[in-house]
Amino acid sequence: LIQLRTGHAPLNQHLHMIGRADTRRCAGCGAAKETVLHFLLQCPKFSLHRRIFFGPLGRNGQRLDYCLVEPFEMVQYLLSTPEGTTQLFKFVNATKRLQKTFGDL
Repeated sequence: LIQLRTGHAPLNQHLHMIGRADTRRCAGCGAAKETVLHFLLQCPKFSLHRRIFFGPLGRNGQRLDYCLVEPFEMVQYLLSTPEGTTQLFKFVNATKRLQKTFGDL
């Protein structure tokens, strides 16, 4: 969780900066820098996972539409609230993108 919050997660943007990856490009889609924001909210490879795990999120009994919320606000919600982090860990497990480093969360 701390690595995702600080941008030091084992995603290609960070790994390239520290000399552990040949490219900053996304391992999932290859089209963009693989940042935390891209992994969580933008990568087309994980769009189904987002709908499944982030779709049910809400505030005060109202559904939170992750597509309509500002990206920074949504990332903060995922990384800072009990409901958000629960769904975040389910998302990370389902994508298997960080499994090599962290195993199952």
